Amino acid sequence: MLEDFLTYFKDSDNEYQTYDNETGQYETMVRLPDDCNRFEILNKKFELSNAGLKEYAEALITANEEIKTSKLLPFKYDIFNNKIRNKKSKTTSIVWRSSAIMALSLFRRLTPKSTYQMLQPLVPDEVKLSDMCVNSGLFYASKDIELKNAYSYDYRMFYPSILANEKFFFPSKPGHHIVFNTIDMTDLNVSYGYYNCKIIIDNTNCLKVFMPNKNNYYTHYDLIIALKLKKQYGGVTIKPLGKAYIYEEDDLINSNEIFGYWYSHLKLLKAKFPKNIIVKMLSSSLWGYLVQSNYFRVPEDEAEKMKLTTTFDKAKGTHYIYDYVITKNPKNNYYKLLDLTRPMLKNNFRIKSFITGFARLEMCKTLFVDLDRVHRIVIDGFIIDGPFKTAKRHKTLLLEPEKCGHVTINNIRDVVFHDS
Repeated sequence: MLEDFLTYFKDSDNEYQTYDNETGQYETMVRLPDDCNRFEILNKKFELSNAGLKEYAEALITANEEIKTSKLLPFKYDIFNNKIRNKKSKTTSIVWRSSAIMALSLFRRLTPKSTYQMLQPLVPDEVKLSDMCVNSGLFYASKDIELKNAYSYDYRMFYPSILANEKFFFPSKPGHHIVFNTIDMTDLNVSYGYYNCKIIIDNTNCLKVFMPNKNNYYTHYDLIIALKLKKQYGGVTIKPLGKAYIYEEDDLINSNEIFGYWYSHLKLLKAKFPKNIIVKMLSSSLWGYLVQSNYFRVPEDEAEKMKLTTTFDKAKGTHYIYDYVITKNPKNNYYKLLDLTRPMLKNNFRIKSFITGFARLEMCKTLFVDLDRVHRIVIDGFIIDGPFKTAKRHKTLLLEPEKCGHVTINNIRDVVFHDS
């Protein structure tokens, strides 16, 4: 019996290209059906094409079977089983599986709700400030450079390991605004939060591990990076612009207390099945799903009958315009809206800007004394001219032999590994 599910990707026209594993049919959809299991292609090894959709479906079936038969989890695991049995009421309900639900459900089944039920909903100011920050990993590449003795390294399970890191904390409740007009350039004990300041980098090496933000909003992790670079290399100017939003230290939670047990099981799965695409999906995508906005989509003609607003001020409207999506057919255009009477996020995890800021800080600390030899950084990996002598200090940093030797870097996307 064939498993009944869709694989899909979103094309440049904001339409969904889909493959039905049961029928073998390909179809273009304006909106995905709600009453089926559906999995988005998130792994870059699969082409965004009909062939890629089918190949991804086959890989999901293989990966699922590996995990099902491994007995590495303390419960039965099957991404295609959408029947949930309630032992107390002895009833069965249907939960349609998706990439997001798959990652979230594993976390919730492994993590007692008591460890995170104290998290309070985010307030509009927090959501706005988070969106104003840089919310990505580091990206840097030297232009048109040829290396004869390049070494490539990659952090294994970078973001999952941060979630389980005992040094990573995040707030459990809203913070408060303060005046921010001065900064002690010698003090790295920066209060947890968001800072409105202008940071100017005049040092080429420093730009490799610091991403200036045109919005002039940074997390405390960014300030720590800037202060460390200023002390070591110079060429860094920090100008406070009067405002900051900080959290009380007593309201910070050690992330390991919530994610440690989840991460320990992911490590077991990763060690047993290093190439398993479901394990990769479960580990790399969780934090992104935890910070998803609580928006819903409304057709353009229906949305325009509602009281829409571009601010979080409830006096000016009932629904905030999160996005407006243009499709190939103008009749299918739609709004993504936030109901201002409901929580801003689907989950109350204040980690969006902070986990990426922590990741950039960790990469900065890794490469701090070797910046002049670093020629490419992409989130959790880097290419350096010559061996990285302190690699053994970083337990999850792995050498990628197939990407070493003779390497040409033209830009961030165009890299040629001549010896692979």
